[in-house]
Amino acid sequence: MILFSTIRVAIRAALFIAAALYFAWIFDQQIPFAGIKKITYTFSELSGPVSEPYPRDRTQRVGIARDGSVPVRMVEDPLYFDVRSRVDYESAEISLYFRNESNKQARLGMRVFGDTWQTVIPPGQTIEAAASAWDAIHARFDLRSIARRQNKYTFLISAPGLRYQNDNGESLLLSHADIRLIRKPLFGK
Repeated sequence: MILFSTIRVAIRAALFIAAALYFAWIFDQQIPFAGIKKITYTFSELSGPVSEPYPRDRTQRVGIARDGSVPVRMVEDPLYFDVRSRVDYESAEISLYFRNESNKQARLGMRVFGDTWQTVIPPGQTIEAAASAWDAIHARFDLRSIARRQNKYTFLISAPGLRYQNDNGESLLLSHADIRLIRKPLFGK
């Protein structure tokens, strides 16, 4: 009798610990304990926290690239995407990996308020290591004064002057974006 009672207590304790760990993991997915939420978004796949780029008629699907990625071709300026979040963050760091098939300068931006945008014009396109065939723009946005709209931050990819009806076949080939949302850690400093 004592043996069965001990086994029942052990099973209950194990289930309680498993449930507590599961709920801690779910909580950490919504509000990261370390204060940093990292997202890698490939423009060709659906992602939970990141929307598809829109308007959809400004993109075209293309085949598989040499590095195995499935890039999306941006054929008209600008293109938007949303990052959903249930909590406020202090800053966002975005690295956009792309191939510029036009003579237009690529830019990253963020919706500040209404139709007001904060655009980052990089001091020249940064070429990543030789192992990567993609150019990159790295931008940091201060989110402290930017309100989330409907639990999301809205970003834009821009190449001013890029139009769908052009004779040169100009476009930006978008590979992926690395997004880091940063806030103070939940516990500690």
